Amino acid sequence: MSSTRCLLIALLLAARGASAQESSLQHGGQNGLTLQAGVLNLFTLSRATHDLVVVTPALTLGGTAATGDRGEWTASATVLAPSTNQTSVGAALGVGYRIFTGEEEWKTFLSTELKLHAWPLFRLGARIGVGVQYDWSPNWGGYVEGAASGLLGSGIAFGFDGGVGVQARFF
Repeated sequence: MSSTRCLLIALLLAARGASAQESSLQHGGQNGLTLQAGVLNLFTLSRATHDLVVVTPALTLGGTAATGDRGEWTASATVLAPSTNQTSVGAALGVGYRIFTGEEEWKTFLSTELKLHAWPLFRLGARIGVGVQYDWSPNWGGYVEGAASGLLGSGIAFGFDGGVGVQARFF
């Protein structure tokens, strides 16, 4: 068998394997990026802020690192827009873990995070969220998520947030 013929057979087998992999919408084992837009509603009990309620738009950019077929580590950075009770831009960082279930296009997930609100007030706490994701291709999906959080630092804060996002995955 000539080397050209062997190379051609190897390329055909590789292409066949790639097309079979692309037909599945399971994304376990893939790393990715997320972009989410939403709203944060945070109630803070503090002498410094006089029991402040903040409802503000939020934009989050994140990354995911797969840990297997059903889970991934997450890291995120959030920018909070100025609002009525928060005159400056806010910033928050998060690290966590997300577990998802479901087959093919539709999946549900549970996420837990350690959240640090770094600006304008320093707060550290936990966030837990649930969501639904729809994958329209092997590398792209859209999702809706709702979450609750509890934070300590510059006062005691608790809140709820929700958003819609998109996830791009790659190997």
